[in-house]
Amino acid sequence: MQVGHVRMPVDHRLVLMWMRVPLDQRGLVGVVAVVFVVLVFVLVLHRLVTVLVLVGAAGHQAHAGGPQHEGHRLRGGHPSVEHRPRRGRTDERCGGEDQLTSRRAQVAGANVQFNLGYTHAIDFPVPEGIQISVEKQTKLVVTGIDRQQVGQVAAKIRSLRAPDVYKGKGIRYVGEILRVPPSRVFGVATFYHYFTLKPQGEHTCVVCTGTACYINGAAEILASIREGLGVKPRETTTNGKLSLLTARCLGACSLAPAAIVDGEVEGRVQPREFVARLEKL
Repeated sequence: MQVGHVRMPVDHRLVLMWMRVPLDQRGLVGVVAVVFVVLVFVLVLHRLVTVLVLVGAAGHQAHAGGPQHEGHRLRGGHPSVEHRPRRGRTDERCGGEDQLTSRRAQVAGANVQFNLGYTHAIDFPVPEGIQISVEKQTKLVVTGIDRQQVGQVAAKIRSLRAPDVYKGKGIRYVGEILRVPPSRVFGVATFYHYFTLKPQGEHTCVVCTGTACYINGAAEILASIREGLGVKPRETTTNGKLSLLTARCLGACSLAPAAIVDGEVEGRVQPREFVARLEKL
């Protein structure tokens, strides 16, 4: 700051700035200044403590020694993750392992016999470097030195006969492929409406149950479909022709009550006429 041609020190400039503040506002300005200084001090202190903690942790790992801590320091991962083998995706040095369920089999010399529901058993030759053991009648364990070869052999065994996805075996099969518990697969399949545990019909009917459609008779439409076709939401007719679904909103509130039949939106649906049209599908 300059007054005339004289450059004033910083402390003098602060004094002038303070003098320009009205008397009735100096108390508030002083409180704000003190709070700002305290916040700056806290942030600097927090950053300093964080740096000291990180430096101390790095020094402790450097003096601990051992290959496990060395791998942790170089790779940046948790020490236990490097040496903890995972089923079917283990380290190259530890080999590979894969488990298969829902397949009746027994070891017969150098082959494995599978009973998959055909008129005869299927003999599967065990490749060199692969060991197949039958822990239970329907549980196989494939192990080997090369984990890629283990995965290939497991894929060949799975391709002998794919399970029916709409039965309990399908849930276990998906969990086996994704390496997650069957309970988690079942939870996802029952949570999302696009997944069903029963085969879908040739035609699909989606009835909107949003506020506008419900007020204008969506419940009557569902009741008429139940009486006329004997099907409830998320079910398929006995002849496999029609699957009935519901939706919270179709984005066609001006056409309420609305429904979608095979991808075509229909508005101002009348229950009796709508059921008659569905019967003709």
